[in-house]
Amino acid sequence: MADARSTLRLLAAAGLAGSFLSSRPSGAQPAPVRPPEPAVRPPTEPQRPKEPLISDEAIREAIKDIGRLVDIESERAKLPDEAWFSRDKKDADGEIAALLAELNGVVGNSEALKHWTEMRNRQRELVGKRAELDRLAQDAELASGDRAELNARVEAARGAVEDLKRQADAAKRAAYSSLFKSGSDLDEKHMDALAATVVGDEIVDLVTRTTNLVTLLERLRDAVAKGTGGAEAQRRYYGAVVAVQKMALAAQRRYLERIEGRYGPFVDGIVATAGKALEQATELRRSESNPERLKVLEANIKAQKLTMDTARLYKRHLDAQGRQARTAIAESERSLRVAENTRQTVAIGLDLLATITSSDELFKAIQPLQLPVMQPFNSDEIERAFQNLTTQMNGF
Repeated sequence: MADARSTLRLLAAAGLAGSFLSSRPSGAQPAPVRPPEPAVRPPTEPQRPKEPLISDEAIREAIKDIGRLVDIESERAKLPDEAWFSRDKKDADGEIAALLAELNGVVGNSEALKHWTEMRNRQRELVGKRAELDRLAQDAELASGDRAELNARVEAARGAVEDLKRQADAAKRAAYSSLFKSGSDLDEKHMDALAATVVGDEIVDLVTRTTNLVTLLERLRDAVAKGTGGAEAQRRYYGAVVAVQKMALAAQRRYLERIEGRYGPFVDGIVATAGKALEQATELRRSESNPERLKVLEANIKAQKLTMDTARLYKRHLDAQGRQARTAIAESERSLRVAENTRQTVAIGLDLLATITSSDELFKAIQPLQLPVMQPFNSDEIERAFQNLTTQMNGF
């Protein structure tokens, strides 16, 4: 997978890394934005067409909100800190927060995420249906007299379990297909790994949001490139870059908070509980002479060791995700400061020449943010153990 070191370089991707200020006198108008150069790809890497994850209507709605956001943020700088009978910074901050919430709803929506949510819903139903099947099988085994009706119910529940498994697998494949068409480098094995880990939901959400943010910037970039490149168009474009950077940074921070505040402590608790149970079983085995009870204790010890090994592996996985997220956040914070400085530069009328790269290069630069993904499993037993632990953490 791509390393997180180059994560989310929105500004570099938008051409800001190559921007410069000329010696033109203060007050001169910004130079027009150059049209994007065609993407250059190695002959061995054919270009794959991309399909947006959100509709054109949603894109238009989001761009409209971004435009309003840019205008309000520009207006905010001129407002008083507090005012009794007129508009002040607090009023502007409330409007900005509302617009950001609306934008997050738009960019967090996609067919890929809908399919992924469908998969999770079927998995939840599957847990309940399997419990029902186990209960019916036990009732059929213990029932006296005619068991035909109970056996029929067992077979019906078994069929329902298989149907739910097929539906969950189909939804997962649909999510993969949608992400793949959007340009993601996730393959089916990585989707299987994501489905087995608790951070999979957050990663798919992060992929969706980032991909949609890229789409918005591409559309805005194209609009600027096709126009005159005047001062107002550039002001709005670089204001949009700031807004998009803020949303991406917020998504990264939410992802890290989930890892550090929820999932990590839960796994630590699993390790501690399994460790105490292992110590107790080991102590009981030392003084046990009954062969049958020894078999039970040996099985318990084996299961507890597997639980601890899996939980520790899971914790290492979460720690790695956390490190990648912190690196990405640090990069995004630096990029945001550059974006804000660039927006200010455009606003005060200095000359700015920005070459905006192609959509492929923009997406490629953002891709490392999207994929802080664990490697596929090489053991069915470990994968099942991961899935069981994920089920506990998700409260299935």
